[in-house]
Amino acid sequence: MKKIFVSIMFLLAFSISANAQVKKISNEELAKKDAVTLTQFLGLNDTQNADFFRLFVMKYEVFNNPDASKERKEETKNIMRAKIEASLDAKQFEKLLVNKDLFNSLIGDGSTASSIKK
Repeated sequence: MKKIFVSIMFLLAFSISANAQVKKISNEELAKKDAVTLTQFLGLNDTQNADFFRLFVMKYEVFNNPDASKERKEETKNIMRAKIEASLDAKQFEKLLVNKDLFNSLIGDGSTASSIKK
């Protein structure tokens, strides 16, 4: 009985330490990855990078909120598209549209910044 109890304790200890090692990426980290990727892809300046960072933080706050409705997420995608289009000149926006994976990831149709294909 004692050996079973000790075995269960070790199992629980390893389970807890394994769960503690899983790191959750913050909205700011995800937004920074998106902003840096967009900046590098289009050659944006530091001011534009900072503006897009704030926009992407908003996006991730909505998409990572478990209480956000499907309609709210769709509205956020539309807002993201409109703000990106308004912030870029026509040539930059066309270049971005050609890279559909990147564009979809930035507006919220993709998974994360780490899955962006250049």
